[in-house]
Order: sequence, then C-alpha cells, then structure tokens
Amino acid sequence: QKRTLKNIDQLIKTIEKSPMRLVFEACEGSHDVDVPSPPTLPMLQALFMKGSTIASATKEVGDTHHRKAKKCFNAIIDLAAESQSHNMNAKARLALASFLFKWESDSEQVIRESHKLLRWIVSCRVASDDVRDQANQLLKQTSPEKRRKEVESVLRAMNQVEGYDYGASWSDHWYECPNGHPYFIGECGGAMEQSRCVECGETVGGQSHRLHSGNRTAQGFFGSILGRR
Repeated sequence: QKRTLKNIDQLIKTIEKSPMRLVFEACEGSHDVDVPSPPTLPMLQALFMKGSTIASATKEVGDTHHRKAKKCFNAIIDLAAESQSHNMNAKARLALASFLFKWESDSEQVIRESHKLLRWIVSCRVASDDVRDQANQLLKQTSPEKRRKEVESVLRAMNQVEGYDYGASWSDHWYECPNGHPYFIGECGGAMEQSRCVECGETVGGQSHRLHSGNRTAQGFFGSILGRR
C-alpha cells in the first residue's frame, strides 16, 4: 500500500504539473505564460484512488489512515462541487458514507451526516444509476428502524450467557465511555475493574462499583433502546 500511495502521489504531481506549468517554471514565473488549472477529471480520479487506498489501510477509528481517508474524500467532494463534476461527487459521497458506516456506525451524528450524503446522491439525477442504487440500498440498510431492531436484538442476546441471566435489570449493564462509545459489564453490572475502550482508547469501567471519571450509563441511541430518556 505504501508503494501504491507513492505511485498515486507521483501521478497527482504529474497531473498538477502540466506542460505549460513546466514552461512557466522554466521562465521563472513569467506573466507572459498562461498556465491553465490542472485537468479536473484526471485529478478527481487520482484523488479517489488515493482515498480508497488509504481507507482500505485503516485499522481503527482515529488512526492516521482513518483521518486521512475522510480528509481525502471530503477534498474530492469539494473539488467535484466546484467543477460541477456531479457523478464524481456522487461516487465520493458514497465512498465516504460507506467508510463512515463501517467505522463510526455507533455515532448518531455520523449516521445523520452519512444519510445526508446518501440523500444528495439519490436526488442527483445526473449520477449513474449504479451509484444511486447503491446509495438507496445503503439508506435502507442503515435506516433508524432497521438499525434499532438489530441493536436491540444484540443487546437482549447479551443479557443472557450460557443459560445464566445476569442479575439486576436489563439496562443496568450498559455504560458508555467519555466519548459516548457503549460497553457492557457482566455479573451484577457494577464496575469492578478498568480497561480501555476498543473504539477510542479512553478508560472504561471503574472500581468498587464506582465508574471511572467521564463514564456514565448508556445514553442516546443505546439509552433509548434500554428505556432511558
């Protein structure tokens, strides 16, 4: 992947340095040389390859590849909007939405942002049928109703392990880290040890039935399923 990214970066530099750009530099920036902007479509295609390659290298939320992939896809969207390259804009929005759903699907804000990206694609009449169909399918797969049912079934299943029904009420086992990522505590549901959030690395759990600072009972989307408001 490093070699692939290096080749793509070289391609981007080649696109940026058109023949007239080389003449301009050779003439030490003479105003007599008219330098056109880099060709938009080849640049968008190269940036899309770069974003897709970086996205495939992501290992966890917040790592370097995760941040760079989002930045690259957003840059494509901005450039495509500026140049009115609607089909490429739709492709970048679909790629970004899919990427966000893969890595940050537990965030209500991310879900809203992703649905906004997808609805733009569906409403874009010049986007290809294939891209619009994929956007429609992803919207259906990630609808609040479908997501709620899936999460609720998982939460209920986790309340019983090998025939043993955990003590206390169903909702008393679910908490979230300072960044809002949910986690589960078995047995009586009280915090007796500390660990790290698998999403962001923050301290989770606690000691002597007392949560570590910043931790709290599950709120938001998970809290609504658990019957909290």
